Amino acid sequence: MTIKNRKGQVAGAEEVPVPVKKRGRPKKTEVVKNKINPALPIGAFHQMFPVMLKYAEDKTTKTCYFQCEEHLEKHIMRHKLDRLKLTIGQTEPRTH
Repeated sequence: MTIKNRKGQVAGAEEVPVPVKKRGRPKKTEVVKNKINPALPIGAFHQMFPVMLKYAEDKTTKTCYFQCEEHLEKHIMRHKLDRLKLTIGQTEPRTH
């Protein structure tokens, strides 16, 4: 069925050209860049991260270091750790 306008011309889907499907975006190629090493913290490790946490998880011992006790509490709450199985202490200075 064709539809005609007032001038008698055919209007509708037959007259509209079918749009050509555009090809998708080309796949991104991963460019290898030289990474800039971040600045190392100034001071000894045990001064920067004075709080230490040790606990067993999946037959391995995890050791975590924190800058303050608030970060320690946040980690314990986030991972729902049992406080009876944790070892919390001060970070000891490392001797080389």
